[in-house]
This record gives sequence, C-alpha cells and structure tokens, in this order.
Amino acid sequence: MGENKREVVVDQEKQIVMSEAQFRDIVEKAVAKGMNVAYQTAERKAHKEQEKRDKQRFDAYRETEKRLYGYPVIKARIVTMGEELADLTQHPYLPGHSKDICLYSPSNERLSEEEIINHRKNSLLARIDADQAEVKKIDAALEMVKGYQHYKALAGKYFDNKTPGLLAKELGCDTSTVYRSLKPMVNRIAVWLYGEQAYAVAPGVGEKARK
Repeated sequence: MGENKREVVVDQEKQIVMSEAQFRDIVEKAVAKGMNVAYQTAERKAHKEQEKRDKQRFDAYRETEKRLYGYPVIKARIVTMGEELADLTQHPYLPGHSKDICLYSPSNERLSEEEIINHRKNSLLARIDADQAEVKKIDAALEMVKGYQHYKALAGKYFDNKTPGLLAKELGCDTSTVYRSLKPMVNRIAVWLYGEQAYAVAPGVGEKARK
C-alpha cells in the first residue's frame, strides 16, 4: 500500500473514531438531559402533592380546634335537649298556638297534634344521637393525649377559655411552653379524627434526602 493510501486510511479511521466518540457524547448528554427533565418533573409533582397535603394538615388542625372548642357546648346541648325530650314525653304539648304549627306527611296530609309531637320527639332524638356520637369521638381522642405533661393546658384553653397567660401561671411555666405543648396534642387528636390526611408529609417527599 502506498504512503498516500495509508495516510488516507488512517485519516478515515480517525474520523470514524471521532464520530463514535461524538455519538457517545450526544447520547450521554441526551440521557442526562432526559433524566434531569424527569427528575424536575417528579420534583414539581412531589412539591404540588406536598402543598396539597400541607393544606389538608392545616385544615385538619383548624377543624380539630373548632371541634375542641365546641366540645363543652355540645355536651351542654345534649343535657338541654335531653331535658326537653323528657318534658315532652311526660307532658306532651305544642309550643305556642297549635294552630300555628302545620306539618304534612309525605302524602301531603296534615299531621295530627300527636303526630307533630312525635315528630318533635324523633327530631330531638336524632340531634341527641348525633351530638352524643361527636362527644364519643372527642372523648376517645382525648384519651390519646391525657398522658401529656401539660394536658391541663389543652383542657384549659379549649374547654374553659383560659388565656395562655393564666394557664402558664397555673402550670408554673411560661406562655411559650403553653403554646409548644398544645401543638403536639392537637396534632395527635387531628390524626385520630381525620386519619392520614392530618399528616404533614406526603408519600415520596423527602425520600432522596433520607437515603
């Protein structure tokens, strides 16, 4: 083979090698870019899911506080409705003028006075049952936190409407301790009442950091 032909062949081989290297470089960059895009997409999805879960957790916490504030009111309501039901059972009557009260059956027939009284009784019973079910749920939730050191802070704030300053004085601590002690108790009650949606962390979020 002549010298010129040998140089041509060598030059072609170099071009082929360079082409293969360039091809590998292009493939590697494409794969890396694809993985980066996929990772960013997964991250955005995870953050959106986390934002959704954070809102659920916040809503669960807020609703739990509402139910705790309402707990003593509902208990008092049950007593009042129970007394009303007992009085209605012992002394059946219609409040005010009976002519002013007109109830009708599904067949559009006017109910008698006795039927109206029974309707009132059933309505009271339904409301009492619903309120008793709520009290039972809160009672069960409270059992989960009664062992906490500052449980009295929770009962004082939500059931007795005591200020953090007064609670701190009664418990022999500062107001910041009162605030810190309330959050884990309310969080635990929220989980009991609302289940997994009361958790702050969404599945998959933060897994990379833990590995």
